[in-house]
Amino acid sequence: MALRYSAWKGEVERLVSPLAIVLKAGTWYLVAEAETIRVYRIANIQYLDLLEDGFSRPEGFDLRSFWHDWRADFETRLKSQLVTLKVTPEGLQRLGETGLRPVATPVFEGPMATVSLAMEDSPFAVRMLLSLGSEAEIVAPAGLRETVLTELQQMLGRYA
Repeated sequence: MALRYSAWKGEVERLVSPLAIVLKAGTWYLVAEAETIRVYRIANIQYLDLLEDGFSRPEGFDLRSFWHDWRADFETRLKSQLVTLKVTPEGLQRLGETGLRPVATPVFEGPMATVSLAMEDSPFAVRMLLSLGSEAEIVAPAGLRETVLTELQQMLGRYA
């Protein structure tokens, strides 16, 4: 089949051989072979044309094994930024509520703990960190700290 897909880096067009459809956390994905086996979020497929050419599943393809490995690799690539925070005990609890887990045991120095998180480098990370409110302070990286500060200043401007 031929498809046009909205990827992070823009639209791509590919001829693919479908292998499986996977539902994860309410989102549907197409697992298909192009030059390699790839995963496409179905909601991002802009155009799809079923061709008359047939296709066959690669010998030995194991969807369960592929999906496990692909997900682990995707999460590692996605969470490529190490973020260091100082958090209050309430902030540590809020981290847990957001699903963010420190990569090591938090170290308390007085009333605040220093924690490191593996996070994606995106607006999503900014939103997640802002949800901690005054219970957290970004120590590093400096660029993320500046991005959050800019967002806070814009928020204050709306309320001024």
